[in-house]
Formats: sequence, C-alpha cells, structure tokens
Amino acid sequence: MSYIKKIGTTFLVKLLIAVLNLFILIITARELGASVRGQISLLMVVLAAGVIIAELLSGPVLVYWTSRIKTRQLLQYAYGWISVVSLLMLLPVYWYDWFPGISALVLFSMLFFLSAAGAHGQILLGRGKVMLNNICGLIGPLYLFLVCVFGWRWGVFGFNDFVLHLGISYCLAWLFSGIFLMRTSDVSPVFYDGSLGLQSVARSGIFNQSSSLFTLAGSRLNFILLEASAGISAVGVFSSALAFSESVLIISGSISLVLIAGLVNQTLAEQNKKSILLQALISGLLTLSAMVILYLIPEEFFSALLSKDFRGVHALFLVLMPGIFCAGTGSVLTHYFSGNGWYHLNALISFCGLLVWAASSYFFAQSASPLMGAAYAFSLGWFFVMLLNFLVFFFRKTTRINF
Repeated sequence: MSYIKKIGTTFLVKLLIAVLNLFILIITARELGASVRGQISLLMVVLAAGVIIAELLSGPVLVYWTSRIKTRQLLQYAYGWISVVSLLMLLPVYWYDWFPGISALVLFSMLFFLSAAGAHGQILLGRGKVMLNNICGLIGPLYLFLVCVFGWRWGVFGFNDFVLHLGISYCLAWLFSGIFLMRTSDVSPVFYDGSLGLQSVARSGIFNQSSSLFTLAGSRLNFILLEASAGISAVGVFSSALAFSESVLIISGSISLVLIAGLVNQTLAEQNKKSILLQALISGLLTLSAMVILYLIPEEFFSALLSKDFRGVHALFLVLMPGIFCAGTGSVLTHYFSGNGWYHLNALISFCGLLVWAASSYFFAQSASPLMGAAYAFSLGWFFVMLLNFLVFFFRKTTRINF
C-alpha cells in the first residue's frame, strides 16, 4: 500500500471514529445533561492519566522497540506493568470517592483492557500494519455508539450504564487487537538486538510518558480550575467544545501515524527532513481549514444538537482555533522525534509547555469569562509547544540537546 494511500485510509477510519464519538457526545449530552457529561469528562481524564502511567511500558515506545526487541518480551513487560498500574489507580479513586456507584472490578477492567489494547495496537503499528491498528481503534467506538443509540431509543440510559458499556468496548478492542497480533506473528524485528531489554524500554518510556503527562496536565488543567470558578456544568460545555475542536486533529493524526510506522524501520540516513517538514506544514493548513469550516457552522446548530445547557460552545471555537492549528502542525514533528527514539526531546518540550499552560490557566481563570479564559490558555500553551518543536527540529545539531 502506497504512503499516500495509507494516509488516506487512515484518515477515513479516523474520520469514522470521530463521527461515532461525535454522536456519542451528542446522545450523552442530550440524554444526561451538562452535569453528567461533566462527570463523564472527569472519568475520561482519570482513565487517560492511568493510561499514561501504564504506557510507560505499553505505549507508543513499543512502536520504536518492535523493530528491535521480540514481541513476546515486549508483551511481558507491558502486561505486568499494566496490571500493577490498574490496581494502584483504584487507591486514589476510592480514597477520595470520585465515582461512587462504580465497582472496583469495573474500573480495574476498564483501565486494564484499554491499556492492553493500546499495547497491541502499538506493536501492530511497529510492524507496519497501519490498517489493522486503525480497525482496532474503530471497534470500541462502534460498539459504544450502538449501545448509546439503542439505549436512547429504549429509554434505558444512565451514567452507570454508560460506564459499564465503555468498559465492554475496551474489552472488545483488546480481544480483536490480540487476534490481529497473533495473525501477524511472522513479522521479525528489522534491527533486532539481543542486548536490549527492560531498562531500554523503561528509559524511553519514562521520557515518552512524561511528555504525554505534561501535555495532558497542561491542556486539561482548565477542567479543574473551571470547575472551581464556574461549576461542573461549565466543564461539560468546555469539554464538549474541545471534543468538537480536537476531532479535526484526525488529519494530523493520520499523517503522523503513517510517518512513524515508516520511520521506526528506517535508518536516519534514509529519512527526508524536507519531506517531514512539508508534511507538518500541510498537516497544519488542513487542520486550520477544518477548524474554519467548523466555526462557519451556525451557532443554532450546536444549540439544537446538544441542548440549551450547552449554549456558548460555538463561541469557544474561534479562540480554540489557533491552539488546534498549532497542535496539528507540531504533531508531525513530535512523531518525527519519537520515530528516531528521541523521546527526551518531546519530554523537555512538553514540560516547558506545561509551565506556560499552568501560568496562563491560572491567569485566565480569574477573568470575567472563565470559559473563554480556558480556551485562551489552551491555545497559548499549544502555540509555545509548536514553536519549541520547530526550533528543536531546525537547531538540534547546533544546540546538542541530549540527555
């Protein structure tokens, strides 16, 4: 399959996933309201934080190490660490009683299957099986969409029901990705090195997940400050606007996914930096175009689509637009660093971004409109991250950044 065709098919699958997630958002917003939608958003943040910790040995670093370490060895590291993290994440959840009514087994299973399915997908990607990885990402949202549609029509739908089926969707993704992994077990590591092991994976995993954690903490810090200043309903409105806006990042995600699948199986001399830079610029322009189209949709459409509780979502798009553009552009460069094993660069850049997000979020939280302030802080942080990505991309050799 050609490079452009891989990007095209990846985009179409991601577009379908985005549409399904959009309908899930609409149904849950209309049926459960802004308050419960805010609870769901906070649950997703907790799960995302758990996944980031679990991905220390089971995340995107597996894409790079699949071409250097045997798969069975990588899965042993991943499953052992995922089990430990899934258990430990239960402690703060139940200590602070964040989600009363949700059993420990359900929460453990959600985090375990979500992380394990992700590990399977990363190994598939490292083997160059981009389409199989895309299918794995589609299974969960498709199941959850069907559940939401039928639950809505039958009038049997609540927060606990949604959480239960969210866990089942993760389990299905894990099951199918495992089957795909076994069907492609004949693929051997291109740059196999028997001296590499847990220490190598863990070191790169620490840098990579530190980067993800810094990005999550910075870009979602607004959720916490917004709840404190404007209430949980404001979180529901802001998270919905963010979900619409971030859906256009499937463009950069498609380009980056195919890019890294190729980079991990190439030497540095075989890579074309001009082509990578061009892909970053194209990614940014296409992302910006999609955001403009989203903003041109009348405000009444979103009010009717969600409910009157979500009035104000449309106004946030204009302020979020620069941040989404910067995220879409910088994503390609971030994956270029990852594809070459330079995870420490991403960690350093994300940490600097976190400082900007923290300062701007605190400053704008005191504004007359906390919702608009949260959007300004989001965009400012992503602009700074993109700027650092370009500086490191062009001047890495002269600055000799290394850990």
